[in-house]
Amino acid sequence: LQREMHDTDGNAYLIDLAPLAMASEQPAGADAMGRVAVTFLSLNELIQQRSRGQRLARMMDASPEMIAGLDGAYRVRTWNRGAQDLLGHPSAAVLGQPLRELIARGHRRRFDSLCRRAHDGATATADSIVVRTAAGREVTLLLSMTPVPGLTAAGAAPHHIAVACFGRDVTRRRQMETDLREREERLSDLYDHAPDLHASIDPTTRLVTECNQTLLDTLSLQRDAVIGQPAALLCTADSIAELGSCIERIGNREVRDVRMSLRMSDGSSLAASLNMSARTDESGAVRSCRAVWRDVRKLERTEAELREEVRRRERFLAMLSHELRNPLNAVTAASAVLERTADTESQPLLNTLTRQTSHLRRLLDDLLDVSRVTQDKLALDRETVDLRGPVRSAIEATAPFAEEQSVEIDAEFPGDPVWVHGDCDRLQQVASNLINNGIKFADVAAGRVEVRLGQTGDEAELRVSDNGPGVAGALKDSVFDLFVQSEATLDRSQGGLGVGLTLVRSLVDHHDGTVAIESGNRLGGADFVVRLPTAVETPTVLTDSVGPQEVPVLRVLVVEDLDGARQALVALLEMDGHVVEAAEDGGTAVAAAERFVPDLLICDIGLPGLDGYEVIRRLRESVVLEKMKAVALTGYGAPDDIEEARRAGFDDHLTKPLRPERLDAALRRLFATT
Repeated sequence: LQREMHDTDGNAYLIDLAPLAMASEQPAGADAMGRVAVTFLSLNELIQQRSRGQRLARMMDASPEMIAGLDGAYRVRTWNRGAQDLLGHPSAAVLGQPLRELIARGHRRRFDSLCRRAHDGATATADSIVVRTAAGREVTLLLSMTPVPGLTAAGAAPHHIAVACFGRDVTRRRQMETDLREREERLSDLYDHAPDLHASIDPTTRLVTECNQTLLDTLSLQRDAVIGQPAALLCTADSIAELGSCIERIGNREVRDVRMSLRMSDGSSLAASLNMSARTDESGAVRSCRAVWRDVRKLERTEAELREEVRRRERFLAMLSHELRNPLNAVTAASAVLERTADTESQPLLNTLTRQTSHLRRLLDDLLDVSRVTQDKLALDRETVDLRGPVRSAIEATAPFAEEQSVEIDAEFPGDPVWVHGDCDRLQQVASNLINNGIKFADVAAGRVEVRLGQTGDEAELRVSDNGPGVAGALKDSVFDLFVQSEATLDRSQGGLGVGLTLVRSLVDHHDGTVAIESGNRLGGADFVVRLPTAVETPTVLTDSVGPQEVPVLRVLVVEDLDGARQALVALLEMDGHVVEAAEDGGTAVAAAERFVPDLLICDIGLPGLDGYEVIRRLRESVVLEKMKAVALTGYGAPDDIEEARRAGFDDHLTKPLRPERLDAALRRLFATT
C-alpha cells in the first residue's frame, strides 16, 4: 500500500506499507495480523524538479518566438503558443507531424542540412529559412536546432536524440536589410555618377582613400592610379600648396569655393572649385577629409560671356547717353538763352520747356546712375556736408515740378547745421528723388509733401511724407527694387521708370545709412525716412572775408559738331560778355585755337576727324596756349570718362545736357577773382 503524506513542516513523503511474511508462515499462536514493513521516501526533490519543469514549460509557452521539441525523426512533439501565433498552426494540427512539411519547398534542403548537423550533435543555425503559415503566407525565420541528449518525447524511442528547434521571425529585418542594401546601392550609384568630383583624403597621410567614378572619368584616370596615392597628384603644380593648406585648416572650419586646377591624365589642367568638409570620430578628431571639386570651366565661360554682355550693355548705355544728351544739351542751352530774352507772353511756354527738359535730364541721369550702381561702379566725392544745403537744393530743383502738379511743399529745418560725411550732389539726388516721388503720388485735389530734417543722437534724419494713397502692403518689401512701381493707370499720369527709389536705397547704402517706409504718417500717405550717421569731425566755420567771386571777360573757343547746341552755347556765353569763337570739328578747332589763342576751350569729345582727346593733346603741346584752361563738355559722363578727360589734359569735365549754373560754377573754379 502506497500513500503520499505531509508532515507539519510541509515535507512530502511516499509511504509504502508491505507485510513482512504470509500468515501461513507464522508460528503457532502468533497474532493474526502479522508484521508490516513501513518505508518512507522523501518526495521534496521530485516535487521541486516537477515545479521547475512546469515553470520552464510556461516560460517556453509564453515566448513570442517559435519553440518546438522534435523527436529523432524530427516530428513535432511539443509546440508552444509562440509557434502557434507566428505560423497559425494549432498544436493539434502539427503534433506528430514532420516539421519539414511546413518548410517552403525551396528551403527544405537547407532544413535537411540543419537536421543532419543536429543529429551529429552540433547546434545548427540558418538565418533565412522560409516557412509557410496556416494562411498560406511565407515567413522568413532565423531557425536554430540544438540536440538535447536524454530529452525524449512521448511516443519516441528512448535511444532517439531529441532536438529543440527555435525560430525567430526575421521577415521585417530581412526586408529592412534589403531596403538598406538597395538604398546603399542607389546612394553609391548617385555618388559615383554625381556631376562633381568627390574624393576622401586621409588628413594624416594625405592619401586618397576613396573617389567617385566622375572624378576618374573627368580626369581620365584609372582607380588604382588614384586610390592609395597622394592627393597632391590630382592637382597641378601651382595648386598643390593650396590643397595642402585646405587640408591643414579643415579641422577648424569648412573650406568653401577655393579655386584651383586639377591635373588631367594628358597633362592639361581643369579649372575647379574646391569645397572640403571633415569627418570626425566620437572625440571630434578629423578622421577623413571629404573633398568635392566642381568643374567650373562652364561657369568661367558663362562669367566671361556675362562680362562681355555687361561690357556691351555699358557701351550701349554710354552711346545712348551720348546720343540722348547731345540733342538735350542743345535744348537746355537754347532754353537758357530764351529765358534771358523771352517776353512776358512767352514766359509760360518757356517755363514748360525748362521743366520738361529738366525732367528728361533727370530721367536720363537716373537710368545711367542705376546702371553704375548695379555694377558697384558708383563713385562718391565725400566731404563734410551740412545736410541742410543738399536738401534745400533738392526742394528748389523740384519746385517747378511741384508747381506744375499743384503740390505744396512744406519744409522744416533745424537751426544748427546737420553735418554728415558724404557726396553733396548724391545727397541732393536722394532728397530730390524722394520729393519727386511724393509729388507724383500726392493727392490730386490738394497735394502736399512735407520735408523734415533733424538730428537724433548720432544720426541725421530726413523724412519725406505725402498725402497720397500710401504704399500698398504687398509693395512695402519690394518698393526699393529695380523697376518696381505701383499699379499704373493707362494715362501713366504718375510716370517714372521705377529706378528712382532703387537709386535712393543704393546711394543711402553707399553713405552707410538706411532708408525705410514707416507707418504713422499724419498726412495719410507714404512716409520715407532716411537715416545717416553724422560726421565725427565738423568743419571749422570761418568768417567770409572775401567779396563775391566774379569771372572776368574771357576769350572762349567752343568746339561742338551739333549746330543747334553750338549756337545756343555761343549765345549763352556772349550774353555773359565773353568773346566767343566756334569750331565744328577737331581739325578746325586746332587751327582756330592757334589763331584765336583762347583763355578757355570748351570742347566736345565725340567730334568728326580728331576727337576731343586728340584736340587737347595737340593744343597742350603749344607754348602759346600753355595758360589756356580746357573744359570737356560731353555726353560721356562715367567716372572712367571723367578720369580719361583729365589724363588727356582737360582741367574740368561737364556732362551734357549742360545746365547754365554748372557752367558758371566751372568758370568760377577756373577763373574767379575777388
